[in-house]
Amino acid sequence: MKTKRAEYRRQRYAEFAILKDTDKWVGWEATRDAADRAEELAQAQYAQIIPRLDELPRRPSVAGNTPMGCNGRPEDIADSF
Repeated sequence: MKTKRAEYRRQRYAEFAILKDTDKWVGWEATRDAADRAEELAQAQYAQIIPRLDELPRRPSVAGNTPMGCNGRPEDIADSF
């Protein structure tokens, strides 16, 4: 379920934790490792949550109540955050 947009956001968030005077390559490696770890943790949560989504009561879809670019599938909505 990994998307480029989600990956980019995770990398951007990880960059906030890197000190400005950190070597460029060290910072890049730390950012990549942090983004990879965040993806692993997200996938572990999705693996627990997504199978249970069918237990939720269904409600009629209202135009505009899903994030842009989502077709309403739980996987798309979860990945858009």
